[in-house]
Amino acid sequence: MTESRRSDGQAMDLRGERFEMLRDPCFVREVDMMRLRLLTFVVLWLHAPLASAYPIAPPTLWSLTQEANSIVWVEVENVRMAPRRAGDTWADDPGDIARLKVLESLMGSARPGMTLEVPSSSTSICPAPASYTKGKRVLAFLFEEQDEWWTVGMAYGVRPLENESELDAYRQVVKAAREAHALTASLPETSPVRTKARQDWHVLAARFPATRWDGLHDLIPGASLPQYSAFMPPSESSLSLTSAQLGQVARDFVSAPSLDLSFMMTLMILRDVPHRSFDQMATRVLETIVLNRQMAPWGFTAFNLLRARRGETPHPPPKLVLKPDMRRAEMNAQRFNALQLEWTAFKQRHGLKPRPLPLPARPQPSGP
Repeated sequence: MTESRRSDGQAMDLRGERFEMLRDPCFVREVDMMRLRLLTFVVLWLHAPLASAYPIAPPTLWSLTQEANSIVWVEVENVRMAPRRAGDTWADDPGDIARLKVLESLMGSARPGMTLEVPSSSTSICPAPASYTKGKRVLAFLFEEQDEWWTVGMAYGVRPLENESELDAYRQVVKAAREAHALTASLPETSPVRTKARQDWHVLAARFPATRWDGLHDLIPGASLPQYSAFMPPSESSLSLTSAQLGQVARDFVSAPSLDLSFMMTLMILRDVPHRSFDQMATRVLETIVLNRQMAPWGFTAFNLLRARRGETPHPPPKLVLKPDMRRAEMNAQRFNALQLEWTAFKQRHGLKPRPLPLPARPQPSGP
């Protein structure tokens, strides 16, 4: 029952695209895919610049840490359907209640060994509801009120973690966010100390593939959104980094590259920053994506950003030849074939022979 209602974003695990749909606050659940096929074509596959596709700015670790009063690493022991309320009809979905066993507390009153019951509604689509899967270990951002626990940020407040290194990245980034919030709580928005603390946190979060999406999202220039908003939800921040900080972002990506949406975001952040080692690594990343045939909606845009770094004029994305009842695999094949041809020509023009990265390559987890 619960598995069939689980969101696409939590179910995906295609070498770094686990959070690809989760980051989209209006992503479409599988059960709704047929009804909204046209919308999906327009927003995801045709790269239409529709800022209205994202009515809310997604909360990153910076704001989640500010809003939650408990941050816990938990194991999902069970997920059951919530009891129906008086007046519910057969069509009303009461949602789920997840039973969470606390393994570690990064913040708040919940202690290891405690068991928490956290409800989530499955009737919300934008943003998507929090989704817990039995047997999985996740980092949960929770808020306790009147002895009831709720997930902060809905889908964004549940972060599946694959291993200890990802958990350690979250430990460092959450701790730094808490310290920055405490340092700047009484300072005005325009305070240089506040700006510096925020900048330093974003650079730290961008260091790790596990938290890179959180570190970069609020740094995307607002002027870029009309071009990229088909898959880049808007940010409420206008924060920018110094030249030295941008250089650090480039070096950290070279040391620990990612193959998910945060790769494209890094290209956007560094679009005016010359960096030979980053260019070499970005070429290897795209080579890996092409060879692995995992063609994400943002793949062609990442290629265009890489083209620009080589002094080339970006090309419009390939037009899809749409057919009735066309499946996603067919659309992926069309886009992949177009990218592969242009990528091969690009490498020949510049004499590039990039070595693909070893797989499986860990992207972030990227984000939400």
